[in-house]
Amino acid sequence: MRRLEGIAFDIRGAELGHRDGRCTFESLLEKYELRDPALRRMAAIIRGADLPHEDGLPPESAGVLAVFDGIRDTSSTDEERLQRGSAVCDAIYAYCSALASSA
Repeated sequence: MRRLEGIAFDIRGAELGHRDGRCTFESLLEKYELRDPALRRMAAIIRGADLPHEDGLPPESAGVLAVFDGIRDTSSTDEERLQRGSAVCDAIYAYCSALASSA
């Protein structure tokens, strides 16, 4: 087995993961000091999908959870999951950007 270079995330002990009540996506934004309002809105939606039992979640979170569950359940490879999930994330970011620009 060869060792791959990269940053471990969303696993026990990884620097980028659930910490202090934040989901992995929020931890990533904090670590890299990303302050884009659209990314912050997206993080709230993703957090609600990742931690669906919390109070005060954005209404979009339930739909995002359903979409990602569907991707997980219908994709046969990790590459397919990544491709499909990336397209969803791009769409969520575009949605959040539009909301931020109209505010």
